[in-house]
Amino acid sequence: MTVLPFKTRQNIIATLPILLIGFGITGGCLIAGGACFEIPSWRLYSGIVFGGLISLFIGFVGVLGLIKKIPDWSIIWIAISVIGFLVLINFASSFGLPSFIEIIVLLFSIITGLTILYLISKKSWQIAGLFGIGLSTALSLILFFMATNISHDVIKIGYFDLLIGLVMSGLIFLYLRSTNQIKVLTLFVFMILNSVLIFIFDNSMLKLNHESQLIYLIIFSNGLLFSGIAFHYVIRLINRLIRKK
Repeated sequence: MTVLPFKTRQNIIATLPILLIGFGITGGCLIAGGACFEIPSWRLYSGIVFGGLISLFIGFVGVLGLIKKIPDWSIIWIAISVIGFLVLINFASSFGLPSFIEIIVLLFSIITGLTILYLISKKSWQIAGLFGIGLSTALSLILFFMATNISHDVIKIGYFDLLIGLVMSGLIFLYLRSTNQIKVLTLFVFMILNSVLIFIFDNSMLKLNHESQLIYLIIFSNGLLFSGIAFHYVIRLINRLIRKK
């Protein structure tokens, strides 16, 4: 398969979640008007609510995609929803949940995540790559959103995050409509973009005297980017070994 068999409307739907995240970050920055320690609480919470509503909508469409047995247009919606769910779980655990609940939630998350990864990765490496794009960009954009909330310098960049979302959405559209060679090139462009956003996040954390996590986060983000493709070929290898027996 060279060009993914999407219709134009499905292509547009598939690219929307990244654009929505960019819109949410830019809108939240404009509403807040400054770093979290510099603005009134009502402006901070208004910006968070704005971004939260967009996140809920993305999560709703992601769940809808799962209910509809993961149509191709829903891949990125689902990927972003998975990352959002993990972030939500991490936030909830900070309130000191009982250990047995944390274990149950962790097991549920692992089993659900692996099941989704399997169902998507077995389709084709191109579709699996789309899932990896969704996972990695969701992580980098969330980290970038955090950076805009803690640094006065970075929040100015956050005003233009809608443009970043537009560029990424355009790259996804290119990925959907291009040859396999261009798809591979597009994946490496995403690797660079995600690394830049993570660098901005890490730099803002250094200003708060936090230890640098740059290398770890870049490796983790790029691991997510290529995880679907890697899992696709692992599935193919296992299937071949089973057939030989």
